[in-house]
Formats: sequence, C-alpha cells, structure tokens
Amino acid sequence: MALITKIARAAAAAALVSAAALTVTARPAAADLGPPPGCQRGHFCVSGGPDSPTGWSTAGNWTGSVYGVFLFNNGYPYPGADHVDVTYYRAQDGSGPYTRCVHYYPGPGEYYLYTPNDPVEIVRVRWRGEC
Repeated sequence: MALITKIARAAAAAALVSAAALTVTARPAAADLGPPPGCQRGHFCVSGGPDSPTGWSTAGNWTGSVYGVFLFNNGYPYPGADHVDVTYYRAQDGSGPYTRCVHYYPGPGEYYLYTPNDPVEIVRVRWRGEC
C-alpha cells in the first residue's frame, strides 16, 4: 500500500510540474499579443490565429485575395509609412468592403485584427502614415 501511495504522489507531482510548465508558456492576454510565428519585422501578416504560423505576408502595397482571422502589422516605425490600411470582406456573409487602419507593433494603437469566429478575405493592403 505504501508503494502505491508513493507512486500516486509522484504522478500527482509530475502532473503539477507539467501544468506549471503549460502555464508559464501560455500565450499572453489578447491585449498583449505579439506577431504570429514567422511574421517578419517590416511585414503585414495574416494567419489562422495568434499561435498559428504566418500563412501570408507583404512588406509592400498589395492587391489580391487571401483569407485569415489574425491580421498583424509588424512594420517598422517609419513616419509616413508605418500604418496599414487593410480592406477586407467578411467571409461568412460576404459583407463589405471594410477598411481599417492598423498601427505598427508595438504601438499605442490597434496593431492587429483578430476575428476568430469570422474569417475575412483581405483584398488590399496599403502602407500609409498615421491613422
């Protein structure tokens, strides 16, 4: 019986250590989100979520069609060209177009758009000055 108790305690301790490790490596609160994995500095990036790899990015103006739920401006601070106007449609109902100005990271303004339950089709990215 003593051996079973020691094994149970060891298993419980191991579980606590694992849980603590997960807590330490957990993603920060939404207000503190950083760039998605693979989003290079100087790029506007699109991914499937904050922890999903960057699926598409651009360092310049762009027109086309790409889908995503996490849009992130990882541009450099550069007066006159560090914010991004992103034009998109809501994929669920096709409404739009909508245009939002996204500040560069980390900045005092909105530097990402996250729509986890409503993917968007991005059709245009234009670098610009202040929003």
